[in-house]
Amino acid sequence: MSALNSAVSYADLGAGTVSNNDPNPRLIILLAWMNAHDAHISKYITQYHVLFPSSRILLVRCTATMWMRPALRRQRLKVALPILRDLTITAGAENQKPQFLVHIFSNGGAASARTLWDLWASVLGGDKFIPRYVVIMDSCPGLWTYKRDYHVAASSLPGWAWPLAHVFMVMSWLLWISWGRRGPHEINAENLNASSFTSREVRRTYVYGTEDRAVGWDHVEAHGEEARKRGVVVRMEKFQGGEHVSLVRLDADRYWDIVKETWSGGE
Repeated sequence: MSALNSAVSYADLGAGTVSNNDPNPRLIILLAWMNAHDAHISKYITQYHVLFPSSRILLVRCTATMWMRPALRRQRLKVALPILRDLTITAGAENQKPQFLVHIFSNGGAASARTLWDLWASVLGGDKFIPRYVVIMDSCPGLWTYKRDYHVAASSLPGWAWPLAHVFMVMSWLLWISWGRRGPHEINAENLNASSFTSREVRRTYVYGTEDRAVGWDHVEAHGEEARKRGVVVRMEKFQGGEHVSLVRLDADRYWDIVKETWSGGE
């Protein structure tokens, strides 16, 4: 893939082959989990090239700093706008079939999705001009809990620094929870069910695991139920024993069948 900056990369291996009759997505947008390693991301990219060889791929990374600073996310994700404008022109908003696929990983990917859609809609003059699409939500979205967020924070720190994760959790509680404010997790989750995100969405699938220490499966199911109430076509796929953004390791065949069926509309 070609790096557009430290957060955004693009692959156009199928250049010139995508047409109106092509069954593959015109674009696959991968919104990676926070601090995801390239070696892990590359496995998804490789399989997507196998499944949809003519599809272009846009990869968006999310660091801890980007997650905590929305303004920095906007700055770094702006580089993707020419690619999204091109998709808008070639796909057309009037086409009722999905034109691209969005794969969101964890709360880091959810934060990136929120920012990317805001940027895209702002340059188009509204979300109604975004082409139709389908969504895969892997291990997301989750809401704030002390135990789960501590696990996420501590996992990125050396052992001697784990007490700092407790400090961060206490600060988070004081800033948001104690005042009844919505934290970043809650805001990002709400945005994924807001009409500004769902109005052009054809269908979505949640894939999630029962042994996820970062995102509770009950949070994911509650989000899916709320999406249904708002008219979104929802499919829930629970992986017994599945861990955070590791479902493909548990059952790769099932995982990729779900992706293909979400794109095609079959089950």
